[in-house]
Amino acid sequence: MTSKTKVYAGNLSKKAHEDDVGHLFERYGPIRKLEMKLGYAFIDYEDVRDADDAVEKLDGYSFMGTRLTVEISKGPRVHGVSSGPPPNRSGGFRAICENVPPSSSWQDMKDFARKSGNVTYADVWTDSASGKKMGVIEFATKSEMWRAIKELDRRVLKDFEVLVYEEGDQGRGQERRPARSPPRRQRSPPRRDEMRRDEHRREEAPLRERSPPPQRQHLRERLVAERKAREDAGEEREMDTRSGPQTVLDDDPIDDNLSLTPSPSS
Repeated sequence: MTSKTKVYAGNLSKKAHEDDVGHLFERYGPIRKLEMKLGYAFIDYEDVRDADDAVEKLDGYSFMGTRLTVEISKGPRVHGVSSGPPPNRSGGFRAICENVPPSSSWQDMKDFARKSGNVTYADVWTDSASGKKMGVIEFATKSEMWRAIKELDRRVLKDFEVLVYEEGDQGRGQERRPARSPPRRQRSPPRRDEMRRDEHRREEAPLRERSPPPQRQHLRERLVAERKAREDAGEEREMDTRSGPQTVLDDDPIDDNLSLTPSPSS
């Protein structure tokens, strides 16, 4: 059974010592026992009313450079079925852990992330939607949280690959996969009227002559020029032949009876 006199104090400064914490909490009543841990502590009061006063006055209180999380201790903080982690009342920076081993406790979560930064709070619960064990790890600074996510994401804990991401991240767990390229849009088959129209266009479209390469074009132009020059030269020779010397006829009429045989000499 959970004691109503035991108070949990989280997000303690690294500079805080047991005497500092004891002096702060004993303002609200006699303390039966003080358990000092790294980054957090448990304070057990003699009277439940003193514990309630300490929670009311010190939760969110700025102490030695950090803002405290103070609440009635839940005992062994292994939660039952829940839809999410306990509320963040300290303003710390939280990372969510998925696929946590079923036997894990809040202390396992704290030890899991201890090397990545100053863990001020840790807890576990069973997710009501998936039925899997979940965990939450809270850090004093945002940079420590991001370092923990980078170092701990997909690290194996008790044969389980734990997924770690920032609290509130929409890409949770297995949903955080590399984005795929959107599927290519398939074109619907053309209709008959479109096929007929395309065929008609192809029949009417004039064939375009391909331009020869520059070197062939130059050679072709030269050959055409030479052929034309030869043709022009041939025409000139033909004209010269036609306009050559011809027999000139006299204007006098020729007697058809005139014999062209020379007469014998007399």
